[in-house]
Amino acid sequence: QPNDTTTYFIIKSQGTAPLSYSTKNNVWAVPLRKHPPYPQDTLNEAYERGPVVLIVSVNGTSKYQGYATMQEMVRVDEDEVFEGSANVVNYKLRLSEHFKIKWEARYPNPSFGLDFVKTEHLMNGDYPLNRSRNLQVLEGDLGQVLCDLIKEDVLKIEEQEKEKILKKQEKNKPVQFAESYVANEDDYLCRIPKELILEWEQDIAEGNEQIVKDRIYHEIVESQMFEDFVNGPNPKGIFIVGVIPKEFSEIIYATTQLVRLSRYTVVKQKSKHNRIRFEDYQYVQQLFDRGEAIKEGRPQCPRHIVFYLKWKEDPSKYITAVVKSTLDGKELFIQTIHLCTSREQSRTRGRGRLLRSTVLETIQ
Repeated sequence: QPNDTTTYFIIKSQGTAPLSYSTKNNVWAVPLRKHPPYPQDTLNEAYERGPVVLIVSVNGTSKYQGYATMQEMVRVDEDEVFEGSANVVNYKLRLSEHFKIKWEARYPNPSFGLDFVKTEHLMNGDYPLNRSRNLQVLEGDLGQVLCDLIKEDVLKIEEQEKEKILKKQEKNKPVQFAESYVANEDDYLCRIPKELILEWEQDIAEGNEQIVKDRIYHEIVESQMFEDFVNGPNPKGIFIVGVIPKEFSEIIYATTQLVRLSRYTVVKQKSKHNRIRFEDYQYVQQLFDRGEAIKEGRPQCPRHIVFYLKWKEDPSKYITAVVKSTLDGKELFIQTIHLCTSREQSRTRGRGRLLRSTVLETIQ
């Protein structure tokens, strides 16, 4: 606890590396000088009178990174050499031995700190606080005022960091599939919560498309719930199964990149394309990412894109997925996924527009 004999020093650090070492090991060191005043003597004399508080500011950051109390006297070993770095300038600096300190308030990351803007109104005697030199003593109650500001700001930053962690944990929770349905509407309800769909749309808009693809694959397409949906006798609802490139969605007038699979398509698959199994749906994202893409050329199919990749079990055939945009452009659906011959592929290419050649020749 501070008292009338407490001395507050501004300590200038040459970089964040010494600061990081200090916060991990609760030690500090001061530079050795050839001529007085000697830093070790300045600190030791103050320590003999009472508590010593070191308020640290990293050069060039215009911030105060925290404060600590001295726990022992500074010792000097004339033979000790410290190697460090300040920005990109390498140097060797003669330092005292490490002496013990206790961090009373510090930020969770060396890049954080109390900005000088928040302390520009404070004066140390006749001089602005922010212009203090290394080992500058703070007069009056200024030291305690600065420590209180740092502590308050550290607590606020810590709360913000905790909230970020909680949001990240919440974001990474496994998908909770909808189990209940409204009577006569179960065919039209998406099994993925609306909040999660909106979150994925936002992630895609922010450039985190691969994260969304990974989650859809591992948490939906590989799930037992989805397998039951594909293989079960009475599939219900709609699932999201992949993401198509933005340039493709725009070509078919869609405002989303998320691709859905409805129960109607699953039922149709079982009656018309029964060679397609649950395992084949796991290759849908490969089709979207690497398959040949053709914009349908038939007048009755203005909102369709066809994707082709060679089927790994029979390279003479192609696995094909047709993606269609709804009239309002708010949703994309797989209209069919089936096997076809190279002749059918050539016919589609002949009447349509090639958007992308095959990136990956065969399903992996």
